[in-house]
Amino acid sequence: MVRRTVPAFLASLLCLSLLTAAEEQPKSEKAKSDQSPTERSKETDKEKTSRNEAAQRELIKFQGTWTVESQETNGKPAPASDVKGRTIFFGGELFILRKGDEVLQVGVSKVDPTKNPPTINATITKGLYQGETMLGIYQFDGDRLQVCFEIEGVNRPTEFKTAPGEGRFVAIYRRVPPPTDEKDDIVGRYESVSTDLEGKEHKADAEITRQGDAYMVRYTKDKALAYIGIGLRRGNMFSVTWANRGEVGLSVYRIQKDGSLLGEYTQLGAIGIVNKENLTPKKPDAATKIEPK
Repeated sequence: MVRRTVPAFLASLLCLSLLTAAEEQPKSEKAKSDQSPTERSKETDKEKTSRNEAAQRELIKFQGTWTVESQETNGKPAPASDVKGRTIFFGGELFILRKGDEVLQVGVSKVDPTKNPPTINATITKGLYQGETMLGIYQFDGDRLQVCFEIEGVNRPTEFKTAPGEGRFVAIYRRVPPPTDEKDDIVGRYESVSTDLEGKEHKADAEITRQGDAYMVRYTKDKALAYIGIGLRRGNMFSVTWANRGEVGLSVYRIQKDGSLLGEYTQLGAIGIVNKENLTPKKPDAATKIEPK
């Protein structure tokens, strides 16, 4: 079901992005009016690229499952019984609000951390407020996330409070902590060294980022994407299934105390041979920049 609806989410997000850009485009300043159309176009493209890159980086902070600690609508706090058991999951731009196993709301979020305060738009595709694009603001405080939304999407809030008749709500979410044996974060950049059937070494760059409650892994060679995978962590074990250009494989790593990942890999459709592959953390000043895709 999710696979059939995701394209619709993305189509809605694209339309929303175009409309938002049109609504928030500032009036031309005199300095800009003196520029040629080509210069203005280049500047606009650069600004859009910078804003999109900032949004992609910011979205990583949302990834995973959060508990709903409190909520207030139109100046009235929600009863504790309503809040208890509620969680919100962020996976990429998609979010899912649940109460236990019941899905209350599904939507797509778009953030802009370059604004002050940072802004978030939530287009609701299923459940409570379906069809609305709520305009909001947000702020992080460690593992705590606070949001304030105007439900009908007319006037974006500028502060985290509500009053009777405003049609706004404020919610506080807290990230679900990882299990005790997963406290050491594996997000970061690595050098990948693998061996083939003949024992020859192959080096590449690898980057692990959060994707919902899982992990996205990108393997690059000379800044070009070589493989992309999705991974699950359980304790000190990390398993990744990866693919590119008709190749599909599985890597299983054991996480070491020094932060390195020692593993093995095999490929679908091959003879079933298992080869070694290790990931070594890169120091921040030595990390190779991986261009956004």
